[in-house]
Amino acid sequence: MEIEAVGGYEGVGRNMTLVRIGNSQLAIDCGIKLDSYLLYYGKDERDFEEIPTEDLLRVGAIPDPHTRSPIDAFLISHGHLDHIGALSRFLDKHKAPVFATAYSSGLISQKLTKEQLGRIFEIDYKHEIPITPSLSAEFVQVTHSIPQSSIIDIHSKEGDLVYAADFKFDDDSKIAKTDYKRLKEIGRQGVKALVVESLDVGKEGKSYSEKVARAKIRDVMSFAHENGKLIMATTFSTHLERIQTLITEADKLGRKIIIAGSSYMPNCSMGVNMGLLDLPEASIVAGKKLDRVFSKIEKGGRENYFLLVTGHQGEPGSILSRIADNQFHFHLTTEDFIIFSSSTIPTDVNIANKSQMIDKLKNHGVRILDDVHVSGHANKEEHRKLIKMLNPEHIIPCHGDARMLASYLELAEEEGYRVSDTVHLLRNGSIVEL
Repeated sequence: MEIEAVGGYEGVGRNMTLVRIGNSQLAIDCGIKLDSYLLYYGKDERDFEEIPTEDLLRVGAIPDPHTRSPIDAFLISHGHLDHIGALSRFLDKHKAPVFATAYSSGLISQKLTKEQLGRIFEIDYKHEIPITPSLSAEFVQVTHSIPQSSIIDIHSKEGDLVYAADFKFDDDSKIAKTDYKRLKEIGRQGVKALVVESLDVGKEGKSYSEKVARAKIRDVMSFAHENGKLIMATTFSTHLERIQTLITEADKLGRKIIIAGSSYMPNCSMGVNMGLLDLPEASIVAGKKLDRVFSKIEKGGRENYFLLVTGHQGEPGSILSRIADNQFHFHLTTEDFIIFSSSTIPTDVNIANKSQMIDKLKNHGVRILDDVHVSGHANKEEHRKLIKMLNPEHIIPCHGDARMLASYLELAEEEGYRVSDTVHLLRNGSIVEL
């Protein structure tokens, strides 16, 4: 069994891992490094798909697998851009099927050509997927900050490889349940290697449940409703459970719902169609002609509206950034509230973008409620629980910078693993043979 660290092993984003067993080769995830893309193209109006692949490779925005042999299949753990965003760049070169859950498949399909769409296969949990005569895969449900996330188990004659990036153990999620029973069964059957994310492993204890986020939102929404006029919020456009909470609380307060931003439109529509999101009947979801939408707020009374917008990371071109830059005939006042139901993704570009945008928003006098959020990533004790359930022979931490990977090494050593023997620290482009 040979494992190549293609992307995501030296920082956050651009996740991709290759697994070679015999003559077969599988790719797990294929994402973009969004901050690298924004650094070079964030203020350029060209769409990501219009930028040449060689340019994206040059700036480190997409993975660069050094493989000449064909890929037999792409296995997608979940639908975040840092796991699916680069897939379209590889499907012409590698004529392989793509296996993903329904929600992930829908997100992937938004970026593919008609010819590529025929290669997407929606999978169900608890079903074994034959890939080659000697290889199969299984998707196991787990909780994360996006619907239908998966831990992937690859079955082979060399043993099982389990891929867990990204996950948390949230027993109070309203749209997902971690399949602990199946994970324990896989552990009893024997796991050769665990490839596992490391973003929050350095944080002691357990990550907070989405139930805590619901309580936070209920508290700050009530406060903003009583002490201000317009309530705005921003969060991840794929975090449907969080979007549902924000909308539900606004609806309870009697506010009219407006959702603005091009990424919200398809994601919310797909969520409604899949029964993952329930929008009040009079809700407005808009991607264009926003001045017309904003005029409704001015005419209808700011205190009667809840406005959900893109821009939680301060992304150039997002609705919130454009409002901060006075690009609309719509302006914020000292009686308006903005709720950031998100944390800043820990990269230099995101930190800088969000900081600059918040400074601009403060100049408008708007009141800011930040970090009304819980993480979608496991803390140290959840990682420990995963190790104990799976009892893998080898562990390979992924998806993190040097500090995060080092924190995982500490945990692995606590659990009896030895560096370079049974726990392996890889860099992008390096390979370990087990």
